[in-house]
Amino acid sequence: MGANNNGQLGNNTTTQSFVPVQVQSTETGAGATGMLRNVVAVAAGAYHNLALENMGTVRSWGHNSNGQLGNADTTQRLRAESVWDATGDASQRLTNVVAIAAGYYSSYALKGDGTVWAWGHNGQGQLGDGSNSHASRPVQVKGVNGVGALSGVVAIAAGSVHALAVLSDSTVVGWGVNVSGMLGDNTSGNKNTPVEVVGENCIGKLGGVIAVAAGYYHSVALKDDGSVWAWGTNNQGQLGQGNTTLSQCPVRMMYTGNVHVSDGAGIAAAARVTYVLRGSGVWATGYGLGRGMGNGANDNDNHLLTEVTMGPSASAKLTDITAIAAGGSSGAAHGLALATTGTLYGWGAGGSGQNGNNSTASNSMAQPVLNVGYGSTTLPTCASGFCTNVLKCTIAGVTYAIGQPNPANPCQECRSTNTTAWSAKASGTNCKTDTLTCTTNACNASGSCVPTVTTGCLINNQCIPSGAAQSTGSCNVCTPSKSTTA
Repeated sequence: MGANNNGQLGNNTTTQSFVPVQVQSTETGAGATGMLRNVVAVAAGAYHNLALENMGTVRSWGHNSNGQLGNADTTQRLRAESVWDATGDASQRLTNVVAIAAGYYSSYALKGDGTVWAWGHNGQGQLGDGSNSHASRPVQVKGVNGVGALSGVVAIAAGSVHALAVLSDSTVVGWGVNVSGMLGDNTSGNKNTPVEVVGENCIGKLGGVIAVAAGYYHSVALKDDGSVWAWGTNNQGQLGQGNTTLSQCPVRMMYTGNVHVSDGAGIAAAARVTYVLRGSGVWATGYGLGRGMGNGANDNDNHLLTEVTMGPSASAKLTDITAIAAGGSSGAAHGLALATTGTLYGWGAGGSGQNGNNSTASNSMAQPVLNVGYGSTTLPTCASGFCTNVLKCTIAGVTYAIGQPNPANPCQECRSTNTTAWSAKASGTNCKTDTLTCTTNACNASGSCVPTVTTGCLINNQCIPSGAAQSTGSCNVCTPSKSTTA
């Protein structure tokens, strides 16, 4: 849901959506449905996204001007495609990945062997490979101060223009832009290889860390004792110190009453905000523009953590929350929170529909995201950013979002005009593009997804575009009618 001008919603269009849409995939072979599946984690950049599959591979889609999709070119993708490995061979996928992160124009993957790989924009050292050259396929992050390769990593996070990693000894390293000290090494110079984050009062190393998060120009760490630490810019109070003074070294975050957090259970950061999961509730500090604090106030900054409330009445608090996330870049932010019931809540800036409330209204308090197992099947009624009567279909006892394709037939979808049965897509609707067999599939009049156009020639397991030469200097060209020869 949200903006889609670069295909970042992955639904094979560039049309924004105010409610969730299902991500499509170029996957082929046994079991393929045309939809992204088997996903265990996702990460969002400015205009691109990543998905980690359960077999340790990664798919990407959206904007690709700096190679942030990791498939050896700079062409945007409207559907999820596989990230290549470091060789740039299309037949070799990045594998053994256990965690992913996305920056503004860069991407990161943590492998099971504790190494980190990065691709995309690198003008200020965001890839950590010791250079400032962009990479359209994964490169390995170097070790601390450029010595060897970074290893023993157990968690990663990406801000807009910098990255963080937690090591097996519970210390933290960072690399990339450092103009406001968000790398936490008590300096303000950019680093194109990892540097160690210092401890409290700029002494020693920050230790006991179990998770990290990164915003636009600030960083956050959660320790095993429940304390939360932050460093970098603080112009909107995102460090939770009751002031707007930046810090190049970690400082302990506080909530209302200048009390240090000691029960932190999760952290998230984006733009100029920090969100902390305390117990089963969510707390926020930082930039209030776009109502990103979620406390019922309109565009007011917080300098200390305050609790996110649940609309439409500010007296209710979010409860039973198990995970949180933050979106936004240099401007207004929005937050998401997942409850144990499976309900997803959103608040903050909504100008592109990112709150999933079927509108572009900003939410000053958290409210359920539409079409995620909440509400009724009738058309939604929205007022002042709050919606009731949520759009969905219930077919054979299963709930689907409006616009979601039938998992068993990509030529059928859930529509608001018939919420108890599948509706057929128009004949001729593109339902699958198979880059491995050089064909485009479309829905026919009987509602089946069938090959309709041969888009190239499959020669030596390589799809050659129609009219293209078989190889450099070759006199043979691809003629689609001769699909296996040039």
